[in-house]
Amino acid sequence: MFLQSRSRYIAQPVMSAQMNTDLFMLISICTVYMFPVQVACNRSCRWNQLTILHPKGAVCFPCPECPKGQGMVPQCGSRITADVTVECVKCKLGKSYSDKQDISSCKPCTICDPNEETISPCTATKNAVCGECNAGFYRATTGDCKPCMRCCADSKDEDIEKQCKAQTNLPANQICRYDVNTIKCAPTAYRTTAPAVLVSTAPVMSQDMMAARTKEGKNGSTLLFISFASCLAFFVCLLLAVMLAFYYKKKILSSIWCSGHIGRVITTPTQADCNQPLTTKVVFGNEKACV
Repeated sequence: MFLQSRSRYIAQPVMSAQMNTDLFMLISICTVYMFPVQVACNRSCRWNQLTILHPKGAVCFPCPECPKGQGMVPQCGSRITADVTVECVKCKLGKSYSDKQDISSCKPCTICDPNEETISPCTATKNAVCGECNAGFYRATTGDCKPCMRCCADSKDEDIEKQCKAQTNLPANQICRYDVNTIKCAPTAYRTTAPAVLVSTAPVMSQDMMAARTKEGKNGSTLLFISFASCLAFFVCLLLAVMLAFYYKKKILSSIWCSGHIGRVITTPTQADCNQPLTTKVVFGNEKACV
């Protein structure tokens, strides 16, 4: 199993397209053959070795060196199985780099602050080089470029920033640090003397927050409309029920009045209910007011 793993590793450089990489990998493989491979039983190998796992144990395999602009995949010190390919992969332009010939993987590029100068961009063999902060900004302790703020009229010197004070193109009172005190007393928005730089101290709402609030407003309006419609429907149904009850009650009472009572006087029954003329009539004996 170990011989199969070693043969697989030897075949990788032959498949590479670049001659310098082929030669470099071949030298690395020859070096591996010259030194014995350490067999590890259920333990991790050293930081500069790969732990190749087998059903009956593990093998510590030396990590090969990769040239500049390439990094080792997988990362040296990893625990892998015998079917994993170990190779040198080119670094992604603008995202990672490798400036040394070693066993490490590609390192992430440094991203310069938007308010600072970029002297040279990141390449496959060289990291990005960032310069000084732009005019109207200073280098904070966090490494970011913060805007020089207008000082508050409280006679406190602890807010004054030396980097802002050294810039001669700024107003006399715009030499303080960007902190809680200067944000509170600063106007909502103002422009520094640096071109195309707008500093705003008002809280910024992200698009996601705005979309969420808009959605909440729409949901609230929908719920309000549904509640109003439900209440209106309830009152309409209640009114109809009352009207029906009144109608049937009146009809029943009319039937009772018109059903004929001995010795009772029926006064002014309606013509529709009793089918009688609209006159007062006195009934005696067994006679009926309605047919």
